[in-house]
Amino acid sequence: METGLASVTIQPGFLTRREFADLYAAKSGRDLSTIHYHLTFAFYKIAVVLQQLYYRWKKGEANDDRFARLDIGIYNLMLQAHRAKNRELL
Repeated sequence: METGLASVTIQPGFLTRREFADLYAAKSGRDLSTIHYHLTFAFYKIAVVLQQLYYRWKKGEANDDRFARLDIGIYNLMLQAHRAKNRELL
């Protein structure tokens, strides 16, 4: 899913989100019962930052051609936020 961000964690050999969260909870002893809220908020925050960049590009205030497709990434990040809210990512 295009998000406008590069992620090395989709490569073979990386832990899944669930595996990472479980390992972190086991090693740290922390309660992750609110992890879905924090994951939702993280996707939303990234989408907001990218929206600001896209808006500046759309108005001609930024000339970086990489910003031209940020609308797709923003949409997909909001979908990811929705999935996180619904506990579909972990």
